Amino acid sequence: MQVEYTESGDSKDEGDNPEDCDVCSCPFNSEQRRPRCLPCCHTFCTQCIAKMIVSGHVTCPKCRERHYATSASQFPANFSLESLMRKLKARQMSSTEANATVPRKTEPSSSMEEPEHSVRQQIERVQNLSAVYREMGDRLTEHKRRASALINAHKEQVKRIESGEHEQRRQGLQKLSEENAAVSLRLQEKVECLSTLSREGIEKCLGLTASLLSLSLTPTQEEKMNQALAECDRCICIQDAWLEKCKVTLSDDRAARASQEVLARTRDALSVTSLTGDIERSRHSSSIKVEDLLELGEGVQSLLKDGRVFALHHKIGEGGGGRPRFAKVSLHGQKNLCLHHLQEREVPLDSTVLSYNEIHKLANTEETIAFLDFGWDGTDLGRVQIRLHPADTGRAKQFALLCTALWGPTYANTRLLAVGNRGAPSEFVRGGDYQHNNGTGGASLLPGLRRGGEYWRQQVSGSVMAAGSWGDACSAQFIISTRNPASAQRDDTIFGQVADGLQVLNAAIKDGRITRVNVTDCGIMIPL
Repeated sequence: MQVEYTESGDSKDEGDNPEDCDVCSCPFNSEQRRPRCLPCCHTFCTQCIAKMIVSGHVTCPKCRERHYATSASQFPANFSLESLMRKLKARQMSSTEANATVPRKTEPSSSMEEPEHSVRQQIERVQNLSAVYREMGDRLTEHKRRASALINAHKEQVKRIESGEHEQRRQGLQKLSEENAAVSLRLQEKVECLSTLSREGIEKCLGLTASLLSLSLTPTQEEKMNQALAECDRCICIQDAWLEKCKVTLSDDRAARASQEVLARTRDALSVTSLTGDIERSRHSSSIKVEDLLELGEGVQSLLKDGRVFALHHKIGEGGGGRPRFAKVSLHGQKNLCLHHLQEREVPLDSTVLSYNEIHKLANTEETIAFLDFGWDGTDLGRVQIRLHPADTGRAKQFALLCTALWGPTYANTRLLAVGNRGAPSEFVRGGDYQHNNGTGGASLLPGLRRGGEYWRQQVSGSVMAAGSWGDACSAQFIISTRNPASAQRDDTIFGQVADGLQVLNAAIKDGRITRVNVTDCGIMIPL
């Protein structure tokens, strides 16, 4: 959903007035018009950036590159430009005093007002950056914990492969054992990299603390103030580079994804456990096979309608230990199976338990139909069916993974976050923050998701598209268009189309309290 921002005003040569915003031509300051730098490296004032943010997008007036943000504060302040502005002002003040024809006695506090104000600003920046450092340090620690847990999970799987329990199949499992060892090595390298970043961060934080102390104790002489400010600028630039390095490292989750894939295949290969045997022995006497689902005889339909058919899959993720998860299998209409999202749950002893992977193979590989069930305050609103086509694209795969919870995270129990353009053309709803459920989370599950190409399509009512790009904090959030645009409009992240149930979202919008609406269940549909 692309919203363009058009510049207005007289044109001017770039760089003529670096202390002025190129959009509003107003001088930068430390408050509403503080200079902020977009990822494309163009700088504008905070107020103009805030006005440019529409539907979570900012289009740079200079290079037309589109960025994603919900507030101007998400873009970093241009400290280098602010430092340059301070130096220009100091030079102007010196020039004015040198050209004065009549000596005037000035109050010391008046001549020092600007530098002292800069010191207060810089102290505030250092304090804010110290808070950002602490948050990043917590994220590094959490990622180290997860990576270490995955390493332990791989070691446990290797022990199981090498134990006498699977002696007859050890030769066939040898390759999996080698893959587990290789992924463990990659994860260990990741842990060492995170540890190095943590140590560097502590050193950078100590430098910031020293700068803060220097600023606080600096005498009132302007020259010494400027020296302290320059040193603080240098520390801030170093810290900014460290933060950027952390973001790049944390966003590279290829080792974790490879780990989860290898763990999943290993657990499937070792799925003959005592727990599975207990479940098999406790099946209903009229137990069915996966092939029977294709026939949908009366007995099979009865079990499906009674909610007594489940699909078994072992838990994926850190320290899962092979604990099972179950997905309910139900019937929708006459010829559609519903494979609900996986969760750790108890199943009735008289249930039929089938292989999740075998049922999942029945799904159409070219076109997947996902479903989201909505409700509020215990009331069922209805089901929205979404056709993901083509199903083998990265964004379609990610949406299906979050509907099935195959990798753990799921859209189940998340709420709708907002309505955009309410009552107007291009109206839409946004949701999908599976991490924080408040619009600040929803990180990508798959690396390297791109824009354009197969996603570049005409936007119409019912179009399903991404609310963010890969690498940012909300790239797995989704947008569902509920009204046609006023004119022909295309978007470069469309990966699906509502096939049925758009009226459910329209009813939720009409009620006016969209954040009450939750995804009560989700999964994929398998036409038979």
